[in-house]
Amino acid sequence: QVAGMVDFFMVLMLPGGGDELQGIKKGILELADALVINKADGESENLAKQSKSHYTSAMSLLRHTSFWTPRVMTCSALKSRNIDAVWGMVLDYYFQAVEEKSFTAKRAHQNLDWMRQLVQEMVLLRLKQNPAVNRLLPQLEQQVEHNETTAYAAARRIMELL
Repeated sequence: QVAGMVDFFMVLMLPGGGDELQGIKKGILELADALVINKADGESENLAKQSKSHYTSAMSLLRHTSFWTPRVMTCSALKSRNIDAVWGMVLDYYFQAVEEKSFTAKRAHQNLDWMRQLVQEMVLLRLKQNPAVNRLLPQLEQQVEHNETTAYAAARRIMELL
């Protein structure tokens, strides 16, 4: 859900740790516009380079938006290394998104998603605050649990109370 709320989705990772494949499993890389490996300094620098290579390979297998190919970078916040390059990448994305009219379209889509989410939350709140629903719901839950009625039929009865 977070990726749907932001203009640019950057994943910040630590070098190594075996998280490379775990990130793929969780699907986070599919959502990322960029992946930045921090702490690329001192003893972790080589490990950060290896992690960058792994992530770059993994990201190349995923589909991308029409105008942007997700980037993988390393940086060191401690040493202030590559921080400007990371910010430059964010700006590159922004300017390309604006040029492709993707920025405005994404914002419009996010607003629609937000509206739909709010409608669902408001309907659920109204259901929870309805005394008739509160009286009937435990009975219907028990009937569904014991296969005395279908989930669909129970849901319809609840909706009729609105």
